[in-house]
Amino acid sequence: MATLISSLADIGVGEPVSVHNLTMFPLRGTDVPEPGYLTLDRATSQQGVELGEIGSGTVPEIQLRNRLDRPVLILDGEELVGAKQNRVVNLTVLVPAKTELKIPVSCVEQGRWHFHARDFRPSHHVHHSRGRAHRNRDVSLSLMASFGTMRYADQSVCWEDVEKVLSDLEVDSATRSLTDAFETHQSSLEDYVRAIRPETGQTGALFMINGTVAGMDLFDSSSTLADLLPKLAHSYALDALASFRRQAPQPSHDDAAAFLKAVTATEAERYKAIGEGFDLRLRSTEVAGGGLEAWDRLIHLCAFPYEEADYERRMRAASARRRLWID
Repeated sequence: MATLISSLADIGVGEPVSVHNLTMFPLRGTDVPEPGYLTLDRATSQQGVELGEIGSGTVPEIQLRNRLDRPVLILDGEELVGAKQNRVVNLTVLVPAKTELKIPVSCVEQGRWHFHARDFRPSHHVHHSRGRAHRNRDVSLSLMASFGTMRYADQSVCWEDVEKVLSDLEVDSATRSLTDAFETHQSSLEDYVRAIRPETGQTGALFMINGTVAGMDLFDSSSTLADLLPKLAHSYALDALASFRRQAPQPSHDDAAAFLKAVTATEAERYKAIGEGFDLRLRSTEVAGGGLEAWDRLIHLCAFPYEEADYERRMRAASARRRLWID
């Protein structure tokens, strides 16, 4: 894991920006001026990407066709709306140029299975941080149990996470859709998002909610961070709004540095990616997360605090499944 360790060793933590109970610590690492790929929104704006159901539709996968001459980066947790039900991407994927891939996804709209549109389009947010943490843990266990062949998440847990957000924010959603939470509270969320702006040279962001670390994302390029920070800010803002405290503890620079240290010390596993590069999976009793390594550099890394007891229970279950396959 030399690429991961070296990338994290050079990270600098900037001065925090706070709005209400949400704080962002800018992260600065090695900045690749021209990353060599397009984010999904930029590729979509060029009408170079098609996203749709596979055949008549299957919940854990969708079809992506990249018609451009450049690879396209799809971010862990990006929500895709439309088709038969809204989904979130299970892990970061770098889709090669002129390529068609099946992308592993999870459903965040339990009560719909009919077409709103023939295709998907990217939304303005990603999966909320609690959901991303659970999904990242499950994808890591899926890869381990399947010897690197499957990248699935526990769909029931994903629905439970969406249901909790809807309940906490008192959102009435006919199809139990995560998007409805964002749309219902759009005005309040914008108060948070307007304050979260990228700094020059910023390649990542660590977020705290009520003074506690909620998660982080790190990229290889400041241009990628600038493109994706609004989506990340929307999603962390939703968690902040759902757990709003007027007198939240002050965010600590030491706590941010301690979480980065924990991420660096976390065991990482490496699997051949479904697109370009290699999937990196973080698994410990403190951290859940994953990333993508390609072209001899760390393209993206996300990490979230993790609950130890739940981790141990799921690790035992995954190990038992793996032994059954070996036997």
